[in-house]
Order: sequence, then C-alpha cells, then structure tokens
Amino acid sequence: MSTYPYVIINAFARTSFGGNPAVIIALPPNSLSQPQTFSEETMIKTSLAFAQPMAVFLSLSPEDSTLLDVRFYLGTLTPLICGHATLAAVKALCTNALPSLGQWGSEVKLRTKEGLIISARSITESGSEEDKYEITLPATPVVTVPDVEIDRIASVFSEAAGRNVQVEYAARGEGKMGNYLMVVVGPDENVGDMKLDCEVLVGT
Repeated sequence: MSTYPYVIINAFARTSFGGNPAVIIALPPNSLSQPQTFSEETMIKTSLAFAQPMAVFLSLSPEDSTLLDVRFYLGTLTPLICGHATLAAVKALCTNALPSLGQWGSEVKLRTKEGLIISARSITESGSEEDKYEITLPATPVVTVPDVEIDRIASVFSEAAGRNVQVEYAARGEGKMGNYLMVVVGPDENVGDMKLDCEVLVGT
C-alpha cells in the first residue's frame, strides 16, 4: 500500500485548535499532470477519511519546476479554489513541512486543474510570532447579479447565518470562475463574527 506525507494546518488562527483547518497531502511528481495518474476517486476517499474542512493535494509539475499542481477536495465536492486551504498549503511549503515537495522559500505558485495560476508568498515580519501569507488570484471579469437575485441571495445568507444579513451587492464570475459568487454585505455586518451554516450555502 502506498503512503504519502501530509500535515494538518489551521488558517486564520492564533491557537492550535482555532481557525479553519486543512489537510495538505504531498503526492509524487507528475501525479496531477495531464493525464492525471492519481485518481479522483482516491482523492475523494482520502478527503472523506481525513474528515477535514478541506483536503489539498500537491504534486510537482513535470514541465515547470516553479509550479506545483493543486487539487482541492471537500469530500465529493471539488472547488476550483479554496482560500483558507491555499493559505494552509502555502505555509506548509514555505516552512518546509513537506520536504518531498522541495524547497520553496517565501514564494509559491500553484496551478489548478483548469490551468489557473495562484501565486502566494510569505509576508511574515522578521521577529514576529505570527505567520502571515498573501494570495494573488487571477483577475476575472464579473457580472452584476440582478436585484431580484440579490434578494434571494440575501435570504439564503440570512438563513445560513440564523439572522437577517444585509446584502448590498453581488456579482458572479465568468468563464472558469463562473461558479463563484462575490457578495458585499452592509457596513454594519461583522464578517469575522458571522457563523454560517455551509450546508445551507452549498444547497443553493
């Protein structure tokens, strides 16, 4: 039976048991290139077995030594991009927590299955006890959502939050980002304290 190194890292946290965790799994080189040799079925089963909010699979790119191929899995769901999981993966790489993936220093480039490039780097200040990272996502045009749809989105967010949520604007991506929605909430909303039922959001 094959084994692969992995780490679990919490993003958006100052304590070991806070924030939003993700498991990052290091695969052999070329595992996620085309044609993909590491099966989607195996990644789904692995994600379900770890039972973390997100599983990230990384593999060295065969044709570009400056790139890592990446896949995100939440059980059977396969989002194009996941913010907290990307931050967790970048920390694993920048701190050499997964040596089989090589030495990456303070900057990392990840390539999704759809070919999108996610750039990330460490911005941790010298002497600081807090690790900080930033992500640069590919630019994409957005289309404003009609008012009637914004009303529906506000209703869904309110249900997920268990209270009334003020939604001021919403837009959807185009092309490869067509499944992503940008939502701007009102100035009185505290996003950091907002507890959302993700099952409600996924169900829409």
